[in-house]
Amino acid sequence: MSYGSSAPAVPAPAAGDDRPPMTAPNARRMYILPIDEHSLQAGSSLAAVSAAERFIGKLRPDDLVGLFAYPTGAAKSDLTTDHAAVKRALRGVVGLRVEPESRFHMTVSEIIDIATRDTQVLRKVFDRECRGGGCLMTEVRDEAISLAGYLEMTVTQSVGGLRGLMRGLAETPGRKILVLVSGGLISTDRSSGRANANA
Repeated sequence: MSYGSSAPAVPAPAAGDDRPPMTAPNARRMYILPIDEHSLQAGSSLAAVSAAERFIGKLRPDDLVGLFAYPTGAAKSDLTTDHAAVKRALRGVVGLRVEPESRFHMTVSEIIDIATRDTQVLRKVFDRECRGGGCLMTEVRDEAISLAGYLEMTVTQSVGGLRGLMRGLAETPGRKILVLVSGGLISTDRSSGRANANA
């Protein structure tokens, strides 16, 4: 995706000046809205679209706005001052997040803690979910590890899509403001808690 055709001009550095070029004082502001479809459920994507529309509605008329929804690319717009066109493009956003099937009712923090071999949390979930028997502690642990792997995959997809967009934006001169539209990125400060894409 190229934004070059609509980008404002940036003065070139003087001969022998190794400093990076600065944005021209009168340059229009450039806003890029990356939309992480991996993080949005089908039912919640409309709320994300509405929030993005409200944000665009508060911009100055001469502000440049670009849009790219990843990974589908179904909703995209090069940098433009036609804010109404960008709002129309937002309608192409697709929510891709699907909650995995789960036998036990664990929170994200419980999943990460159990995957990090926190036996205290494992025991707490086991006592809560397996009252009266019917399941084994190893089953709770195995499901937590499986779900942690799923969370890690979704975070990796989301961060990878954002990195790809930012590499493409590097070719467009000038200062750009990224406004990420996301349902949230899950991470952890625990060394082996998975769900960590080293963002």
